[in-house]
Amino acid sequence: MSEAIIATYLTSPGWDLRKVYYNPGMVNPPDPYYNTVDLARGAIRTKWSQGVALANYVGHAFLDYWGSTVTDQQWHNNDTPTLDNGAKLPFLISLDCLDGYFDYPNRPSMAEKFLTHNNGGTVAHFAPSGLGIATGHDYLHRGFYNAIVNNHVLQTGPVVMAAKINLHTNVPNYFQDLLYTFGLIGDPAMSLVPLCRTTDINCDNRVNIVDIQKVSAHWNTSSGQTGYVGRYDVTNDGSISIADIIATATDYGWSQ
Repeated sequence: MSEAIIATYLTSPGWDLRKVYYNPGMVNPPDPYYNTVDLARGAIRTKWSQGVALANYVGHAFLDYWGSTVTDQQWHNNDTPTLDNGAKLPFLISLDCLDGYFDYPNRPSMAEKFLTHNNGGTVAHFAPSGLGIATGHDYLHRGFYNAIVNNHVLQTGPVVMAAKINLHTNVPNYFQDLLYTFGLIGDPAMSLVPLCRTTDINCDNRVNIVDIQKVSAHWNTSSGQTGYVGRYDVTNDGSISIADIIATATDYGWSQ
């Protein structure tokens, strides 16, 4: 599921991907695979503390730990105080069960613990307060990344709404409980740091003819029409016009 998201939305070389996969059946696995919970936990701590913009967890979970049982916890609420990512706070999405169960008495959920950790954790967390299955989670996952990467949505609330709309419109007769159990733990008006320069359409750390071509291919479309993609609306005025092509062309030659 994670690799499918990467292959669909995160193919640009501009993305710095840091992965941790737990597989106890592997012998002497290479990074990013880890065959003990201690190694997996250490890798999560190290990579998270380096600072990431977006974070994902896909797997089994409970109220206060990631894992399928109490014996294979790759992360527990007790581990969260060891994060020292400071102000480099990611927007986290969890495709699992219950780690956003915020109203359990006297036992904070993972989402609450991440958000309230003083020296790190998260800036916001899209998490479930109930149970679910991976098939339904996938629609939320894809809607989440499509909003950020393709449509350039840079507020937490609208990103969450886009994820739910993607689920509801694509499978209106299935998995609708997830619309109610998944919620945002954090400020819905929180602005996300742009993941790349506005005119760097494919996020490869440079603006060239490829970016101009991508904007031009969607010329003369407006919000709500087939073919309109917010990522190509460089001027953010609800339509893709000659102004967007000119804005991108003006940045031609920029690199980082």
